[in-house]
Amino acid sequence: DIKSESGLASTIEQIEKTVGLDNVPVFHANDSKVSLGGRVDRHEHIGKGRIGREAFRRVLQHPQLNPAAGEGQAGRAFLAETPIDNPGDDRRNVAMLWELAGLKEQAPVAEKGFSMLTPALKKKMATQRSKKTRIARAKKSLAAGSKKAGTPKRLRTPRMARRRG
Repeated sequence: DIKSESGLASTIEQIEKTVGLDNVPVFHANDSKVSLGGRVDRHEHIGKGRIGREAFRRVLQHPQLNPAAGEGQAGRAFLAETPIDNPGDDRRNVAMLWELAGLKEQAPVAEKGFSMLTPALKKKMATQRSKKTRIARAKKSLAAGSKKAGTPKRLRTPRMARRRG
């Protein structure tokens, strides 16, 4: 249970023993609508669920988990998987993570959300989407063309032809 300091230390120790903390580059961040052991995965807004603000602050500011890059270290990545009940909820949840990590002053402006996508990466992704769309259209066109050409839906074998007379 990461809500307590000892529970967080135990969790970190368990991760270190099983896979090694260096092998976990990304952490999943969401609060929970139900208590630990509830056996359901119901997400809540950061700091408003059963885990709570203080537990998130403890996790995000822990020296081994902190998302801020220390000297000679890469910061940890956290992915938010939180509900979007109202417009802007995603931005508010990410802003809350920045605040609880003690990095509010370093957080990017959240006018249109947060994105780590660079213009070059966005262009590359758009090109890939365009290529996939062209391929899908070509396949669809070929399939439509073969139906128009009178290709039979099912080829009859000689044995089937004899049965039908």
